[in-house]
Amino acid sequence: TIGNQAFAFTQFKNINVAEENKFYCSVDGVLYTEDKTLLVQFPLGRTGEFVIPNTVKTVGESAFFNADVTDITVPESVKTLGSMAFYNVLGKVYIEGQLDYLGAAAFRVYSGEVSVYFCDGEPKGIGIGNESSDDGPFVIDGDGKINVYYDIANKDKWTFDENGLWNGYEVKSNYRTGDVNGDYVIDVKDVYLTRLIAAKLIEVSDLEGYAADVDGNEKINVIDANLIRKFALNIISVFPA
Repeated sequence: TIGNQAFAFTQFKNINVAEENKFYCSVDGVLYTEDKTLLVQFPLGRTGEFVIPNTVKTVGESAFFNADVTDITVPESVKTLGSMAFYNVLGKVYIEGQLDYLGAAAFRVYSGEVSVYFCDGEPKGIGIGNESSDDGPFVIDGDGKINVYYDIANKDKWTFDENGLWNGYEVKSNYRTGDVNGDYVIDVKDVYLTRLIAAKLIEVSDLEGYAADVDGNEKINVIDANLIRKFALNIISVFPA
């Protein structure tokens, strides 16, 4: 058995496993159980982006502990994120499916920033620490920052309280009115896309439609494009919707 945080603070770029090992295996230097359903450890000396294979059902405890990766994609096959799974991971984490369980301190940041995108519904269960801790799934220490987003197209799969919070956490929609291309900047690119949508020259996704309909009348036309242009030029500071 490999213990929790066994590879903490190492700088391996690959973790290799002997072929005759009956319990664990290595795929592209990442450590999994032999059946590849549990991601045990991501090599902490590796940087860049990583897409978790769709054989994985569970991301183990501290699997990405202090990993220096910028973008991680968690496929729909993953149903469980263990406690401290993405401890001090900075950048973006995309969770494509609905989780059955989100472990305690799955995301914990001391400094820097991580953005977590839930592309489906809310996690069905969350961890709340142990006898010495009541940490929930999102923990901020120092000047760290955790941004949590839900997919506006799946808003009916989330439960918010009277204060607009989910289990005490602020979870924001993953689109901004006027930001049609989703790059978090409202500029001439968004104006151009809105004009194309209004002219029915391109197909529009739900998110693009929500973002482009800045006057909230459920129609996308040149009025929306002109409003976005005025916002980009600082002529107006808010949209009517």
